[in-house]
Amino acid sequence: MYAEYETPIFKTSLFYYDAEYDISTAETVFETLDRYGMSDAEKIYADRLTKNRFISTKNNIKSIFTKAYAEKDVYVIDMANGDGRKITEFWQIDWRLTYYKESKKDDLKSTFIPWNVLSICSTYGRLREKSTYDAYMSCALELIQKLDPFYAKIDDVDNCVGLMDKAREKHFVPDKIQCIYWGNYFGKQYCDKFKEDYIANIPAYSVKKIGDGVFFTLSESIFDFNSPETKAMRRKLKKYLSARRFFIFPGRGRRKGR
Repeated sequence: MYAEYETPIFKTSLFYYDAEYDISTAETVFETLDRYGMSDAEKIYADRLTKNRFISTKNNIKSIFTKAYAEKDVYVIDMANGDGRKITEFWQIDWRLTYYKESKKDDLKSTFIPWNVLSICSTYGRLREKSTYDAYMSCALELIQKLDPFYAKIDDVDNCVGLMDKAREKHFVPDKIQCIYWGNYFGKQYCDKFKEDYIANIPAYSVKKIGDGVFFTLSESIFDFNSPETKAMRRKLKKYLSARRFFIFPGRGRRKGR
């Protein structure tokens, strides 16, 4: 799955709406990351605030991270810890903000509110330790609770790409479910459309109500994301979700070669 020079990484991504970009949102995210051991970054990137490069920082990491979220002309916030070539230690926070950040709020209301994406990445090796694994998962679920995303996913990075390739979709779209990942969160937008009771009764390995949505996984551990049992569960859930006529996956019914 990975080339010899690549480092296997797990990634959690939260897709959520926000047209306010209040600093309190960034403070909430940082406090959550700090609670689960993912705030002591060795370097940070925040567009013009860091002169469009990663800078080494320790003392003012929180100040830069939180200020960047509300700052004009800052659309990417990245902070990382460890050496990406060493699989036992590296983690990264990747926050992508929409360019509509600078649009007038009245204009947004007359068109649409685009979504932002907060991602938490960690190498396989770092999550082999049970306490770190548990902290990573707890952090992801708490951020879902705090940010109230309309969608979230947890999976291996390379597997995510492979699933989207199979679905013949290269980018995430908010009006349909493209893939079933190891961990999946359907927020209020999906639950209202597909009926919450139908989602809540999905025959997954685990199902948990979080906020106005439902989070489910395909197996006990994310390390099983590519096992035969997990693949079978994915096929089972895809069939279950596709049973509703409005729950159509991209690529269904297409001819080969098209």
